[in-house]
Amino acid sequence: ANALISANKPVLDLSYNINTKNYNSIHAYDASHAVAVGVNIISYTYNGITWNDISLNNTFNSVFS
Repeated sequence: ANALISANKPVLDLSYNINTKNYNSIHAYDASHAVAVGVNIISYTYNGITWNDISLNNTFNSVFS
């Protein structure tokens, strides 16, 4: 099942290396691409090294829903 992020949830921060959040789920598509979600955060990588963080006012429990 695909999930959409509601348009009425503002992005609070888009940056690198937010290290004060906890993750609930992570999924690696391959050695370079992965996504992780948790309380008020979505993080992703396109190269397996550098992670990009999006801070939202929302809790995500699964990468897939």
